[in-house]
Parts: sequence; C-alpha cells; structure tokens
Amino acid sequence: MTLSPLDKALLMFLREDTWATVVNVQLALKQKSIQATHQYLKRAEAKGLIASSNIAASFGRPQKLVGITELGHAYAWELDECPTNRRVFNSSKISPAMFAHENDLQKLRISAIQNNWKDWRNAKHLGTRLQATKYPDAIASSPANITYCIEVEREIKSSKRLRTIFASHLSMRKKGHWEKILYLCPSSEIAKRLARKASTLSYLTLEGRRISLRNEHLIHFIFADYGYFKSIY
Repeated sequence: MTLSPLDKALLMFLREDTWATVVNVQLALKQKSIQATHQYLKRAEAKGLIASSNIAASFGRPQKLVGITELGHAYAWELDECPTNRRVFNSSKISPAMFAHENDLQKLRISAIQNNWKDWRNAKHLGTRLQATKYPDAIASSPANITYCIEVEREIKSSKRLRTIFASHLSMRKKGHWEKILYLCPSSEIAKRLARKASTLSYLTLEGRRISLRNEHLIHFIFADYGYFKSIY
C-alpha cells in the first residue's frame, strides 16, 4: 500500500493516542476546514487504516471518533523504527468520563507539539519502564529541554489522593525521570484552587509512610490552565 504524507501523519498521531475526534485530527494535521478533514478521513477509512464510531459523551451530542486499526498499526512505524505493541481502536472501551479526560489530554498534546515541545509520551504506553506508584498522564520535554511530568486535573481530587500522587511524582523526580511536575486544569480558577489546596497539605504519603511537605518540594510543581503551552513559549 502506498501512503500519502497525510496518511503517515495521521498514523503517527493515532499510534500514540489510538483514537481522536474529527476536530482533533483537523488540529493535528493542520487541515483548513472540518469538511476537508471529513473527506480525507473517509479515504483513510476506505483504505482500512482507521475505523470510525459514534460514542455517547457526558454532555451534548454523541461524538464521532476515528481510531487506528491493525492494518493502520502495521504502517504506523517506518521500517527503520522499532514498533511497540499498541491497542487498536475499540469504541466499547471508551466511557464518557474517559472520553472527556483523554480528549482534553489530546488537545494539550497537539498544543504542546505545535509550540515546539517534543518527545511527548502518554505514560500509559511506558509500562513497567516507569515504576511509579501513580502514572502521570504524560511526559514531555519543553523547548528548553526540561522534562515535565504532566497531569490533566479536570476536578480537584481529595487531600488523601493528592498526598499519594504528589509523593509518587516527587519520588520519581528524585530518581531522575523528570524535573518539573505540571498540573493543567480547564480554567485558571481551578488551577489556583488546586495550588492553594496543595499548599495546605502538611504531609504526603508514600508506601504507607508520612513525609513532610515543604516549600522545597512545592517549587517543583506548576499549576496552570490549558493555555500553558501557548503562553509560556
């Protein structure tokens, strides 16, 4: 099969995220219109590279998703690359809550890459190579070559849960897996409230042990809204 440059770009995008909305494909491939994106995706689906399905969303109309197929995976890596075992698209595995979170993460990935961030890896693909108590949503390198652990925080978690997650991320930072811990929220208000809550946690919990949380730990955290990648560089 002969792939077009657009086919290759689509498969490289979907091999990381498995599925995407048509809007996100338009953003990732820099298509001029949603109509042009729909037309292209029909051609890609006819080739067997992707499949499509409508899923229920937590609000609004059902969402049309496109996802990579087994055939798509076979062409998603160049011959000089080492392919990894990835899931194929299965819409029955996507709940409304999962869709909302993953869709936001995907939009942030697109924004980061288009603002010169690199080496974005969804942490779910790292497997046992990342021996963390709590996997972050993603890891990426900034234009300044600083490695960030990235979390999408749509709603503020309980103090108990945050203590465990913060401790895990700080532990992995100490081991050299990343330098900064970035929490991204849908709005600046949520980000500010999360930062305030973090500052009130007097201790963290790691493997059943209590660890004092001090300013020397908090300086490694960044709490920001979804516009972070556009505003900082």
